[in-house]
Amino acid sequence: MKLVEHDETLCVKTMTWLIYGDGGLGKTSLASMVKGSILLDFDNGIKRTGYRGKAIPYTWEDYANNPSELIPKIKDYDVIIIDALSTMMGQMKELITNTRHDLKNPMQIYGEVGNQTVNFLSKIRSLNKS
Repeated sequence: MKLVEHDETLCVKTMTWLIYGDGGLGKTSLASMVKGSILLDFDNGIKRTGYRGKAIPYTWEDYANNPSELIPKIKDYDVIIIDALSTMMGQMKELITNTRHDLKNPMQIYGEVGNQTVNFLSKIRSLNKS
């Protein structure tokens, strides 16, 4: 690993951010200010906040039923915003619990939520977007 000096310029092609905080602090409003962005709205934030950017109201069930439909909708944007990851994972857990009867205990369900989250985020990251 190279040590970077304070006066060196770094070349960053994409960035991954996590903005975390209590409801009402302005996370979704902040996201609306990002140029070239699309928001995947798992949390109905656009209804509550007056979000002014481009958004797709979305649920995990939407994705699970037709995963190939998402990428063409978001591929032309520079920044992909997921609002909120915790809500998406909650929807995922509920869908897995109701449909994957082969998973017998909470640890198996939690493991599957983790696997599906990693796979979903990997698809998003493969677009080389922030």
